[in-house]
Amino acid sequence: MCVLMLFNGHDKLTYGDIASETNIPQKDLVRSLHSLCSGKTSGPVLTKTPSTEQIENDHVFAVNDAFTTARQKVKIQSTSGRNESLPTSSYYDMAWIEESRKYNMDAAIVRVMKSRRMMSHADLMNEVTNLLRARFTPSPDALKKRIDKLLEREYIARHANDPHIYVYVP
Repeated sequence: MCVLMLFNGHDKLTYGDIASETNIPQKDLVRSLHSLCSGKTSGPVLTKTPSTEQIENDHVFAVNDAFTTARQKVKIQSTSGRNESLPTSSYYDMAWIEESRKYNMDAAIVRVMKSRRMMSHADLMNEVTNLLRARFTPSPDALKKRIDKLLEREYIARHANDPHIYVYVP
């Protein structure tokens, strides 16, 4: 918004002028200018010369006089940072989600085995996948690991005659 307000007093501004007037960090300013210069439906709000993807200090921005819209309010889509890695908080969130999914898989496996008492591996995998589908779709490898952990912790056991059948241990 403050970038657009600069154009109330000027027809054209360079990137260096915009940066010095607004004191917005470079990464955020570049992202804002990319958003303003890349309109999809009704055209861009600002025009940039030269028309390249990179933004340099001497590049000139001007208001696009051809910009029109039928709406009173204009929504400007934010462009995402292209080469940004996930922040550390997202990393911890993902670790928490993975840990939570492990517990959900364990609970679903035990719940199914408790109700069925005896079940083949394929049937158990299908039933647990269907049960968890509302929350997330577990990978077969992750389910296999959770079944192995439950076997180690003796929540379930393999059938004495057929190793492909699991038995619930009360």
